[in-house]
Amino acid sequence: MHRNNKIESTVNTQPFSFSTRPSTVNSQQSTVNTQQSTLNSQQSTVNTQQSTLNTQQSTLNTQHSTVNSQQSTIPEECNRN
Repeated sequence: MHRNNKIESTVNTQPFSFSTRPSTVNSQQSTVNTQQSTLNSQQSTVNTQQSTLNTQQSTLNTQHSTVNSQQSTIPEECNRN
């Protein structure tokens, strides 16, 4: 037969505090601002690339439509001869 072993622990719940020097906070904020600026720039680049891809897709669709239209006239041309 097994015995149930009970483990008890006590947690120190006294509050603690710490302080961060203003220069450290300012440095961290500057880093965050720089990273945010970089992300904004990258997002702008992605948006531009997406726009370019959309334009290229539209051009391909138009060309495809033109080719289909030309192919449909080929039998007519053959029949005329």
